[in-house]
Amino acid sequence: MLNLDTISFSKAHYILHALEMCMISHEQWFETINLNLIKKTPFTPQFTDINTHKKCRMGGFLRTIENDLTGSDIYRDIHFLHQRVHHTAREITQVRVSDYNKVYKLYDELGTQRKAL
Repeated sequence: MLNLDTISFSKAHYILHALEMCMISHEQWFETINLNLIKKTPFTPQFTDINTHKKCRMGGFLRTIENDLTGSDIYRDIHFLHQRVHHTAREITQVRVSDYNKVYKLYDELGTQRKAL
C-alpha cells in the first residue's frame, strides 16, 4: 500500500493533477446528462453501458493506482462513489422516458454524489 508519508513530490503531483483532470471530465459528463434531460435527447452508450465507470478517465486512473492504494480507506471510498455516480446516471437513462418524477429524484441524488466524489 502507498505510504503517503514517503511518497515523492513528483508522484504526489501526478496523482493530484490526474485527479483534477478526472474531476473536470466528470463535470463535463454531468453537464451532458443535464443537457440531455433538458433537451430530451437520447443518451449515448457512455451513459447507458453498465461498465461505463471502468471506461471513463477516472476509472482508468483508478485502475493505474489500484495496486498502490488497494486496501486504503480513501481508495475504497473514491472507488465506491465513482461506481455509484455512474450507476445513478445509468438509472436516469433507463427510467427517463416513463417516469420523470423518478428521473428528477435520481438527478438530485447524482448531484449529491457528484459533490461527495
